[in-house]
Amino acid sequence: MNDAAEHFAALCREEAGLLAALSQTLEDEQRALLGRDAQALLALSERKAAQLAALAAPSRARADAMRAAGLGDAARLHAWLAGRPDALAAWEALELALARARALNAHNGGLLGQRLDQVEEALTVLKSAAAATVSYHRDGSQGAVLSGGRHLGSA
Repeated sequence: MNDAAEHFAALCREEAGLLAALSQTLEDEQRALLGRDAQALLALSERKAAQLAALAAPSRARADAMRAAGLGDAARLHAWLAGRPDALAAWEALELALARARALNAHNGGLLGQRLDQVEEALTVLKSAAAATVSYHRDGSQGAVLSGGRHLGSA
C-alpha cells in the first residue's frame, strides 16, 4: 500500500473509532430516554457534543485527502479502493460505523419525539383540569364552575 492509501486508511480508522464511541454514547442516551433519566440525558448531551466536535477534524482531514487524491465521487473512490484492500477495509468499517451512529441517532430522535408528545398531552390534560375547577372571587364567594353542565353525582 502506498503512502496516500496508508494515510487514507489511518484517517478512516480514526474516524470509525470516534464514531464507535459516539454510538456508545447514543446507546446510553437511548437507555436514559427509555428510563426518563433527565440527569443522565444532560451529561450525555454534553459528552455527545464533545464527541461530535472531536469528529470534525478527522472528517475534514479525510475529505481533504480524498479531494487531493481526486476521489471526489463514489465511482472514483471505489475504483481507487479496488486495488487497496487495507484502505477498502478501513473505508467499509467507516461506512458501517457511520450507518450505525445515524440509525441510533434517528431512533433516539423518534423516542424524544414520543416523549415530547406525551408531555404535551399531559400538559393539555392538566390545563383542562385546572380550568374545570371551582373558582372563588376576591370576596370569598364561590364562582361558577368553568366546565360541563352536570353536577357531581348526577351521572
